[in-house]
Amino acid sequence: MSTERFARAGRLPLPLPSGRFAQRSIASACHQVLLDESEAPPSRPEPLRELQRELSQGLMQPLAQISPKFFYDERGCALFEQITGLPEYYLTRTEAAIMAR
Repeated sequence: MSTERFARAGRLPLPLPSGRFAQRSIASACHQVLLDESEAPPSRPEPLRELQRELSQGLMQPLAQISPKFFYDERGCALFEQITGLPEYYLTRTEAAIMAR
C-alpha cells in the first residue's frame, strides 16, 4: 500500500511546502492526544506532557506504535501481576531464569 494512500486516509501526516508536517490532534473515545506541544494548555502537569510526548512520538513513526503500558489501567496492571504469578504462567519465571544466567 502506498504512502499516499495512508496519508489520504489520515494515518500519516502530510508534508507542508516548508518540509514540516501538518500539526493535528488524534482523538479516541477516551483521550485526546495533542501532537503539537503548542496546542497544549500551559497548565498541564508534567506526567501528562510526558504521556503526550511518548504517545505522539510512537504514533508518528513510519509504522505507528504505542507501548503496551498504555493499555492497562490500575486494575488491569494488578490483574496482570496476579496472572504472571500463577503456576500456569511459566513465561515470566523462564525469562527471569534466562536473564539471571
